[in-house]
Amino acid sequence: MLAISTIEAAIITPSTSRASFGEAMSRRDAGSSEIQARRLNFAATSSGIRDVKVATKTAALSKSQVLAQAGVSESVQADKLPQLAFALLS
Repeated sequence: MLAISTIEAAIITPSTSRASFGEAMSRRDAGSSEIQARRLNFAATSSGIRDVKVATKTAALSKSQVLAQAGVSESVQADKLPQLAFALLS
């Protein structure tokens, strides 16, 4: 009976060790997958933030250009007013 118990223990011990090792590998793989998913999410978020910054800067540049063009146009029209007034009075 002792021999059978010894043989059963010899069979069970490696199986238990393999199961424990397999469980540890599964946890490691799950953790690795979680880290990879977080990296991808971070990269996507960073890209979105950069895109918003570029869009904001582009809008600000366009606004500045429109205001500059409006200022030039207003200046040209203001320069013509005395000539128009003189032409009307003549």
